[in-house]
Amino acid sequence: MTDQSPTSPVAMSRIQVRLGDLGLAKENLRFHEPADDGVPQLADTLLAAGVVIPPIVRPGRKGEALFMALDGRRRRFGLILLRERGEIDDDYRIDCLLAETPAQQAAAIVLPNTEHAPVHIADVITAIGKLRKAKMDTQAISTALGYAELEIKRLEALAAVHPTVLKALRQGRLTLKQVRLFARLPDKKQQAEIAQTALDGYFQDYQLRAVVEHDRATVDDDRFTLVGMDRYLAAGGRVASDLFGEFPDFLLDPEVLQGAWRERVQPIVDHLKAEGLAVFVGREPGYSAPDGFFRLAHVWERDLDEGQKTALSDARYQVTQLESALQDLDPSTEEAPAQLAPLVSAFGVAAGAVLTRSKIGAVLLTPSDGHGLA
Repeated sequence: MTDQSPTSPVAMSRIQVRLGDLGLAKENLRFHEPADDGVPQLADTLLAAGVVIPPIVRPGRKGEALFMALDGRRRRFGLILLRERGEIDDDYRIDCLLAETPAQQAAAIVLPNTEHAPVHIADVITAIGKLRKAKMDTQAISTALGYAELEIKRLEALAAVHPTVLKALRQGRLTLKQVRLFARLPDKKQQAEIAQTALDGYFQDYQLRAVVEHDRATVDDDRFTLVGMDRYLAAGGRVASDLFGEFPDFLLDPEVLQGAWRERVQPIVDHLKAEGLAVFVGREPGYSAPDGFFRLAHVWERDLDEGQKTALSDARYQVTQLESALQDLDPSTEEAPAQLAPLVSAFGVAAGAVLTRSKIGAVLLTPSDGHGLA
């Protein structure tokens, strides 16, 4: 007895068939059913986007058309209606899959479309773009393609990306999630350049994400913690939600956010100045020390004398006490800055606790997580 390996199914070849050469095979399970009321809508879709799902055909036999559709009955009805309207003729070419073997023909008759003719999402996106150019509204496209209206809106945004992006998606070089990142880039040339790196095999997801997120403020911005939505909107700030629901809400007016944050930290600035400190305010961490000052060096506790250790311990304890008292503080409340001011002072005391020949003379306030500043 010998083992026999199962034979892999033979893939159907893709061919183009003239409409005038395409008949409907009697094997089609719905051969005797007439065209339904939805065929005119389908015809409009076919005219705008073409035949997205290739019908499966077999070679015609004696007395039949050159090719006979085993599936795609409604698509054929739609094309015939377009021919009757005079919008296409018998020479209209249709991409089809040719079922030559009995096994292929049997599969074409009994399997649902989703099993024997899967449609790549890139083709759906392209079809939506064509339908939109044909002035079809979202509801009509939703009905035609069988997608929810929200999903149509999301895919429509993808239809506007550079063709190179969809090419990379179709080839499996990009994921749908990555294509959604491309849709957020307004520069089509930049889209094409980055997508080409995917086709060439050296695309890096984090680089695309960095380009998309550059200079975009969201509700996760550290400054927003202290400002809050109500205060931002009252100052004239605008908000936009991400169409794909993958990013936090965007703050469209970063200068409004910066101005509101600057106003919020002013009570802290006044408090620190009253203690004799010079106060500087920056947009982000990473600034060097202002002229006339220097940054504190890292403290190695093993190098401290007992007096310095005690001073540092006491200062840190005071910070801990204040942080515990403020753990339930909502930074966006009106009184929050005044309540945070003593804590900022305590951080300054702790930072300078080990100094013997100099003292803390200046504070640089910048946005930070937690309470919204550091």
